[in-house]
Amino acid sequence: MINSPPVIALQPEFCYHVTTRCNNREFKLIHRECREVFIYALTKAIKKFDFKPYAICLMSNHVHYLIEPKTPESLPKIMHLEKIYWLAIIHGCYFLVVISTSNPDD
Repeated sequence: MINSPPVIALQPEFCYHVTTRCNNREFKLIHRECREVFIYALTKAIKKFDFKPYAICLMSNHVHYLIEPKTPESLPKIMHLEKIYWLAIIHGCYFLVVISTSNPDD
């Protein structure tokens, strides 16, 4: 039987301690490039969701956040956006963008 996390009623104007970790507890954040991707992701999330990051503790395989979301509903959205960027970190610290050089009319 899988234990589900408890359901927590999020409150406005509260600070939350949130943690995320790399897959398999791998040490993905020891590389400077990975930390830079993380900081970029955090900056994008702050601009998009307008939350207050009181403290961020970036460890080698996990991150602690002490944040105050503008609205309680935005906390899951903030963490979802962070997870998208975490995928970039987990899969090599970069995004793969395929650009076709061929002319679509050919």
